[in-house]
Amino acid sequence: MLRKDILIYSLICGILGALLVRQFYATKAVEKIKKGDKNQLLALEVSRLIKANDDLRSEIKDLGATSEKYQKSVEDRKSASEEVTKNLEKYQILAGVTKIDGTGVEIKIDGDVGQEQMVDLVNALRNIGVEGLSINNKRFVISSSFRFMADGLFLDNTKLERPYTVITIGNAVLIKEALERKGGIIEQIKSSSRDIKIEVIQKDKVILEPIS
Repeated sequence: MLRKDILIYSLICGILGALLVRQFYATKAVEKIKKGDKNQLLALEVSRLIKANDDLRSEIKDLGATSEKYQKSVEDRKSASEEVTKNLEKYQILAGVTKIDGTGVEIKIDGDVGQEQMVDLVNALRNIGVEGLSINNKRFVISSSFRFMADGLFLDNTKLERPYTVITIGNAVLIKEALERKGGIIEQIKSSSRDIKIEVIQKDKVILEPIS
């Protein structure tokens, strides 16, 4: 559809150029008649050419306005298309159906960490603005949830074995600083038990595979 719009816009520009050429030659014709001998001055012809020139100016003005309007329409459609593509990519990431990579952090957690603490950690990461995350190589998506059962902690239907490894994608420096700040989520989780050990490591590149 966008290619068709561009072709139409190009056609309008071509017509506008042709009209400008016609106006140029019409103006030259008027000047030539006015500069000729008195016997060659034909008032009727001059009047006709002047009127034709005025009409051309009007046509050029109208076509120029149409061209600008159509160009704006093409740009608006392109902008709308880019916005749709951007939103589609965002929802694909949230759903975990596409592979993503970039800078990020690796969070190693060992100790008696429960369901509530893992939920708090994931919510903190979301508030920081991570683009995506996984836990023990299992992608955490918009529909994911934790469950604590007699035999351990589960992410959806997958049992999570200790130590836990959380991988996130986003601004590595910002994520690390936000997690380790005084009173932040890392300090809160550690305060619940002396056994819990947490290490946050910045990564130049991490990869999150799509859900299987």
